[in-house]
Amino acid sequence: MPPIIPSLETLPQPVQQRIVALALADDPSLTLIALTALGRSLHDATRSVLARTLTLDDDDAVLVAAEEWAEQRREGRGPSQDEGGQALVSGAGKLKGSVLAQVVARDDWANKVIELVVVRPALDRATLPAASSAHQFEQFSFDEDSASSSLGDADSTIPPLNDVALFGLLRRCKNLTSFTWSSYRLPPDDLCQVLGESAKGLLHFKVDLVAGSLAGGAGPGEEAAGVGAGSFVGSPSSPQLGTSPTAAFGSHGTGSTSRTPPRWDATSLSSVTSTLTSLSISSLSLAGSRALSTSLPSFPSLESLCLSRTLFVDDAVLSSIGENCKALKRLEVREMGGTKVGENGLGEVFAGCRFSRSTWSNLAPLPSSLHTLTLRYPESGPHKSWVLDHLFSLSSILTPTGGPGLKRLTVSRKVRLEALVPGSHHLATNPIDPALDPSKWVLTASSPEIEAICEDGKRWECLEMDLWTMDGGAVKRVLEECAGVRKVKVLLDAPFRNLLSLGSSFAASSALRWFVASIPPHHTPELCSLDPNEYLALVGSFPSPSSPAKCPSGEKGDKEDRSTHPVSHLSSLTPPTREWRRFLKRSHTLESLTWGGRGGLGTWRFGSKAGSSLLRVEFEPTRPSSASTAGSGAVEVPKSPRSPMGRRRSSILSFGTTPSPTSAFSTLSLSPPSPSQTAQTTPQTSPYTSFGSVSREVCSPPTGSGRRRSSTSSTASSAFFATPSHTTGSGSALGLYPIPSPPSSAIGSPSKKSFADAPSGPNGPNGAWTVSAGGGVTAGPGWAENGSSTAATSIPPVDEEQGTQAEANAKTAGGGRGKRVSSTTSRKKFDGAANGGGRK
Repeated sequence: MPPIIPSLETLPQPVQQRIVALALADDPSLTLIALTALGRSLHDATRSVLARTLTLDDDDAVLVAAEEWAEQRREGRGPSQDEGGQALVSGAGKLKGSVLAQVVARDDWANKVIELVVVRPALDRATLPAASSAHQFEQFSFDEDSASSSLGDADSTIPPLNDVALFGLLRRCKNLTSFTWSSYRLPPDDLCQVLGESAKGLLHFKVDLVAGSLAGGAGPGEEAAGVGAGSFVGSPSSPQLGTSPTAAFGSHGTGSTSRTPPRWDATSLSSVTSTLTSLSISSLSLAGSRALSTSLPSFPSLESLCLSRTLFVDDAVLSSIGENCKALKRLEVREMGGTKVGENGLGEVFAGCRFSRSTWSNLAPLPSSLHTLTLRYPESGPHKSWVLDHLFSLSSILTPTGGPGLKRLTVSRKVRLEALVPGSHHLATNPIDPALDPSKWVLTASSPEIEAICEDGKRWECLEMDLWTMDGGAVKRVLEECAGVRKVKVLLDAPFRNLLSLGSSFAASSALRWFVASIPPHHTPELCSLDPNEYLALVGSFPSPSSPAKCPSGEKGDKEDRSTHPVSHLSSLTPPTREWRRFLKRSHTLESLTWGGRGGLGTWRFGSKAGSSLLRVEFEPTRPSSASTAGSGAVEVPKSPRSPMGRRRSSILSFGTTPSPTSAFSTLSLSPPSPSQTAQTTPQTSPYTSFGSVSREVCSPPTGSGRRRSSTSSTASSAFFATPSHTTGSGSALGLYPIPSPPSSAIGSPSKKSFADAPSGPNGPNGAWTVSAGGGVTAGPGWAENGSSTAATSIPPVDEEQGTQAEANAKTAGGGRGKRVSSTTSRKKFDGAANGGGRK
């Protein structure tokens, strides 16, 4: 018996709708056939697909034409005729059978509308005079009594939507779940009230003011707001603004305006249904921000909130968000010309939302597709005392069962650029927040974190663990049991020269190419007497290995080693060349060893010239970043006090006590300062600084015209938010970053989606989970950053690229060294070794 092949009509409605949507996207001419010739079931599916999203131009003529066609259909008459019996050409004829006309005329079509979008009307440039331009409009006056208003009688007249007609359409769409206002003018005052009455299941609400089709110039204030004030007018019912889309131009030319940018008062926002889960608002006025604060208790299910292009987001607004939005998973504050947000407001948002000490235990096991876990914290803070509490359970995901896919681990501290310079690292102007006091977190060989890492050490490719202090035993065990690791970064609780006693451990790590060690200041008292400006002057004249100075006549440069520090009294801290060569007889693959971090002295690179077996050691001292030495905006490195008492008073080597419980998160996406500004400001600088503005179109304006109806209402400009997804995805990198210090790179990417929830609740306000299509999952308490731990200009240069591609690049450049079989085996060319590995 042949198998029974189901027909399309027997499939579930969602499947039918998907098939119809794909068919119509491929060939829109199939619409009529699908509606009339394929049966009732496919007719309903086609109608659902066509009416699901209704886009309406903010043009009253369009809605008038739809209403005329609906009236003709109800009365069973054809189009109007002239005296000769010829049919008159009208808008109703042009819209005959359109989705909008069907929605206005028939309830079954109106009930299928799920999303309604009001957009700025498109301008038909063909109807404008050929020579018209924004510059020529300076010569015209758009007053109705002006002789030059003949342009206003052109076919390009675009009267805005009538409020009463728009409200009538909204009341017909009873199943509406999403409303977006994206036009050049403020929406009606009663919009929220009507939406609350008619759309009982509304989930998403967005009102976003956009530049008009004929936007003129705007002053600096308008540019910061992202829209041109000259391109906005009010609702038809607004007595002072209700003329035409070009009324705001008046007699003003490009670059001038008589009005400030329009701001929405959020009238009756609390009337919107309590089912709302996503809200996005732009261009709020001061009254609007207060209305938002008082309306938030009405939205207990709100998960996403976006505030943009307003100056009135302050601590009071954030306090209301923290108090009332208990289900909030994503908070976005962007495109600001400046805000009044401070630490108190952020504290209110994050109050009560913390990572608990069992966070990672509850999240284990992690997805096998997650390969990189990154947690970075700026040393300068400020941090809550509980910010690191979640690390108590980190070992549960470092085991092969807890994090089966993990290959790269970064638990690191971010040091200010100024603190990298020896001599300024211990000054009170470069503090370490007590919560990140390295003496509180000392890992030994038997610590749970080391035990978990070494349980299957061969899987690790990169281990950066300088947030904790590690003793020599812990470093020794990591090197010996993680044979495949290529880069290691630690905060060593011992003098730097003690590393050379671990030669046998380095030899066991057969793939190790880059090793970075930070040394706590109490192991380097010699650096406390160093004047940072004197240091910078001395290392500035020291030739770099990448651009070596010419050798004196009669000497061969390839026999010279530079393994000592240019500051003579610091040479006692650095091993001489003979000790390095003895050390390198065992560690055959090591390409560079860096004394980095706070007050780090520099990098030693190892290799040999082509055709030579002589082992070379090149030293490059820590240098000031280009941002701190280039002309304007240079960072002045503070001078070290000369007297011992003065140095003691300026020291910040006494830290606080151990951190205490819990932590948490919810996405906070802001517009951070640029890298150059970050380098020139203190960590307390507000991160709510925007440097971008929305571009505006410039074209010919239409003039106003009389409207067919009278109306009431006039204002609004809000915004929408897409609900974040909560699927794991196929990411391969997880990053956690704290709030306080502004990052040097912008946060968030259009390709990112939300990741998992914290076990204690849905992404509390101290961070967030996002997954990148390019291979990354990011979890960040506040600031999500996709860059490396240091800025591009930071020092010392220790962030070599990991992975196969970097190795291929290094080999192409002649870098890297193969394992040496004997002491006479030649090493690869030194210049290549210095360049091998690439930078992140």
